[in-house]
Amino acid sequence: MKNKSPYVSKARRQFSMQKAAAKYRGVAWDMTFEEWLQIWESSGKYELRGNQKGCYCMARTGDTGPYKVGNVSIVKQEQNHKDAFLNLPGKCGGSPRAGTGRGWTIGPVKARPYSVYYKSKYLGCFATQAEAESTYKNAAAI
Repeated sequence: MKNKSPYVSKARRQFSMQKAAAKYRGVAWDMTFEEWLQIWESSGKYELRGNQKGCYCMARTGDTGPYKVGNVSIVKQEQNHKDAFLNLPGKCGGSPRAGTGRGWTIGPVKARPYSVYYKSKYLGCFATQAEAESTYKNAAAI
């Protein structure tokens, strides 16, 4: 690790923000700052981290368990989102926030409340969660 004060200060802020975000989402955190930084630096992607398309993030294996050494990897945001929908479609799909890029959402139309999107493409509205999950998984598999 480089021992430049601004570098370490920025990294500590980023670590604290990621840890707080995990806590907010109810995900356990079992990693020290040094372990977190080592994972990022050994990936060679530290300078490319972020929450935008094309950036890298720290993802948990199968979107389960805590953030800890051995249960995380550095992947592109797009891959992390795809994995989240494939591993936990019910959890991701329950979001009431339409237009967030989360695949399918619960919308205001009671007869067909499940709107499905994949890569910003509208795929339709469905009456059941199972139909929405199936449509999303099919689109993601292509």
